[in-house]
Amino acid sequence: MSEAAPGSDPLARTVFALLVLACLAAFLITQRLKHTPTAIHEYKLAPTFSPYPGASSPLEAISFKLANAEDVTVTIVDSEGDTVATLVRDFPVARYKTLSLRWNGRRGVAHGYAVETSPSGKTREYVPRITGPLAAPGAYRVELTIDGKTYSQQFQLVKDPRLTYSDAELEEQFQFMKRVSDRLEETMTTVRRIREMRARAEEMVAKAKQNGKNATELDRTLKALNDKLYPIEERLVQFRARASEDLINYPTGIDSKLARLLEFSSMADAPPTEGEKELYGRLSEGVQDRIRLTDQVENTEYNAVVSAAGAAH
Repeated sequence: MSEAAPGSDPLARTVFALLVLACLAAFLITQRLKHTPTAIHEYKLAPTFSPYPGASSPLEAISFKLANAEDVTVTIVDSEGDTVATLVRDFPVARYKTLSLRWNGRRGVAHGYAVETSPSGKTREYVPRITGPLAAPGAYRVELTIDGKTYSQQFQLVKDPRLTYSDAELEEQFQFMKRVSDRLEETMTTVRRIREMRARAEEMVAKAKQNGKNATELDRTLKALNDKLYPIEERLVQFRARASEDLINYPTGIDSKLARLLEFSSMADAPPTEGEKELYGRLSEGVQDRIRLTDQVENTEYNAVVSAAGAAH
């Protein structure tokens, strides 16, 4: 019985051919991955910065290029995973064009941008206008969101070395300013709620009159509602004042007092004073009292308008 010549076995030839094809496919895939452009090119940022007057790096410098034209969102996130600032949202970036951003270390969402030219004159730098309180010293990261995917890099916000206050005291200032800012936003939300309630009531009354409802009763319930809403609104925001001299005749609203408190507490890098804390406590209590009163008015006078107008809630 004669032996088969090497390579003459059909099964062996088939296995060998499959191995060659598999190796070739793996090679082609590897080469393709090597030459597939990554989503982000030249993702750079300053590893540390200190957003204080006189600091060598008062702005956090962020720059990157994209492999393809995309809309990007750039945010600053703290070590707890909370968004501290939004620099751009759905901002169009051209392919292979550098987008350079500068963060001023303040919390909030950008409302417009200042566009500057780099010292070399080759790059336009976008400085988002963010006016919230300064973020506390600590670890942060820049997050770029592109087509649902997020790319991040870490950096450090460093305390001004000239400051004598500890990081804990500066964190106290930051948290205080955040509470004041949140209470101011709550104040304005309540004002919007009051005005929307009044607008809905006036619309219901107007429609009910057109449908032949009792005009006298409708006017009475609407007046009773406004008699309660206007004093609450005026305590929150002084809508009667049209010029600064009008504040002599009309009391200043809580909104203006909170805004001034926020401004004063941000003027120095220091923990809040006892006076600032006491003032915030009184203003905060005033806001909560007006929210409770607004709830009561909605459940009584506003519902009376709804009933008189024969409208559904």
